[in-house]
Amino acid sequence: MNVGAKPCHRSLSSLSSLFKSRIQKNVHRNTVLIQSELEVEVRRECKTGHLKLEKALLYFEKLVETRPMPLVDTFNHLLGSVMKLKGASEVISMYKRMKHHGVDPGLYTSNILINAFRHLEKIEYGFCVLSDVMKRGLEPDLVTVDSLVCGLCSQGRVIDAVKVFDEMSERGVKSDVTLYGTIIGKLCGAGETGMAVDLHRRMISAGYEGNAVTYGFIISSFVKNKSI
Repeated sequence: MNVGAKPCHRSLSSLSSLFKSRIQKNVHRNTVLIQSELEVEVRRECKTGHLKLEKALLYFEKLVETRPMPLVDTFNHLLGSVMKLKGASEVISMYKRMKHHGVDPGLYTSNILINAFRHLEKIEYGFCVLSDVMKRGLEPDLVTVDSLVCGLCSQGRVIDAVKVFDEMSERGVKSDVTLYGTIIGKLCGAGETGMAVDLHRRMISAGYEGNAVTYGFIISSFVKNKSI
């Protein structure tokens, strides 16, 4: 450009575009910074164990209004805290809104939802969540099975619980001694001593050691049913 010459329209347009681009980048950078600060604050508050239900719900409102949308992991922290505050109904509502806003729930999120239905004694809806999990190509884990089995046991459906336990075992989900013990105890309580003994044998074969609790369940069941 010659000195003293008027700037051409194309040059002014280029400068204007460059200026707008820089403004947009700064706005985006500030938005990400605000989002990160909010997420860090939410996670920190959740980890303290002192978060109240009302404040947790306020945090949730801020998260769903944030753009770009926060990570699902941040929502998981909040959902977990709300569950600990006995907010099962709130968790279900939060989950629905997350889905509405385009948040893609992973297995961890789905496990929290199943646990919420369990605490509300609506475990049948938990199986709907399980079906959705499998349709999305995710595999259930021990936490999934534990919530479903314990939910059935709490309704007195211990035989159904054993069936679910067996099906999940066939899918490769590894159990632990706690879940084995829970089912054994419920079987003994229902007078199904034979099934309890069989499950105890499977537990030993899987590499878990029997303990005083599980042996106590079985011995008490034998005595109660006059099997010894």
